[in-house]
Amino acid sequence: PDFEAVVVLPPMPGITAGAVLVIGSGSTERRERAVVLALDPAGRLSGDRQQRSLGPLYEPIRAEVAELNVEAAIVSAGALVLVSRANRGQTVNTVARFPLDQVGRWLAGSDRALSPSIGSLRLGEIAGVPLGVTDATAHPNGGWLVSAVAEDTPDSYADGVVLGAVLVHLNEAGDVVGRWSLEPKLKVEGLETGVMNGDPVVVVVSDADDPAVPATLAVAPLPG
Repeated sequence: PDFEAVVVLPPMPGITAGAVLVIGSGSTERRERAVVLALDPAGRLSGDRQQRSLGPLYEPIRAEVAELNVEAAIVSAGALVLVSRANRGQTVNTVARFPLDQVGRWLAGSDRALSPSIGSLRLGEIAGVPLGVTDATAHPNGGWLVSAVAEDTPDSYADGVVLGAVLVHLNEAGDVVGRWSLEPKLKVEGLETGVMNGDPVVVVVSDADDPAVPATLAVAPLPG
């Protein structure tokens, strides 16, 4: 089992002060679970938590993609947006937008499949390998900041050689506003923005695909 993406949900029925939603990627049956961590009115974890099956969210996406691999989650424009990562076998990233009222019904216990709007996101290639989205976060100037990696693998489970990585600024509609290459070529799996010493920064966490090698945390000025 894994947890692949984390997102803060706004208040809605059943989570009156909002919640932290932690989700698996859906790339195997064991990776189709979510944990909902309720927040208190001050924005802290309240201690209340529940497990939910991701089936109602993932079934409609799986109908559109050969191999599901959800790596990014963000709340944007009244929707929970999930992104299934591209690879050499699945050459486009798949973007599913779930209206928050549907998400609220799922959190309240409904097992009915949801009805997202589904589209694609192409970010280009490196040496013929498509850039697959590995995480997303809100950009302080609006829209999203996403990390994407060209990993030479034909499926959603096996690791491969990382040929390069980029950060991409998208507007709310998913159009590219800016794009920057990352050096060194880290396999970025976690992404956040913040402020350090008064300046906007981007924070990334990488995965070495080796349990003996610690993750790398890197901080850089926010591009653009």
